[in-house]
Order: sequence, then C-alpha cells, then structure tokens
Amino acid sequence: MSSGNNSKESYSLCYVSLELSQKMAKILGKTLDQLKYQLLSKYLVSELKYPSIKMRVI
Repeated sequence: MSSGNNSKESYSLCYVSLELSQKMAKILGKTLDQLKYQLLSKYLVSELKYPSIKMRVI
C-alpha cells in the first residue's frame, strides 16, 4: 500500500467520523462542540478516578 492510499483512507475515516459525530450531536440536540466537550469531560473525570496507567510513588 502506498502512502497516497494511506492518506486517502485516513481522510475517508476522518470524514466518516465527523459525519457520524454531527449526526449524533443532532440526535442529542447539541452542537458538535458541546458533544465533544461533554465526552472529553467524562473521559477526564473517569481517568482521574480510575487511571488507565498506574503510577508509582518513588
């Protein structure tokens, strides 16, 4: 596979992801920015409560 195909596939996946995100935001009655903010906030709170990377105190 050439790098040209990879960039076209990446663009296609990004476009599909954007389209799906916009549809989901419309279904939920929110803007895309509101949906992204809400998802990021939930993710960050979850990571603070239950970190996926364990830390050790030195």
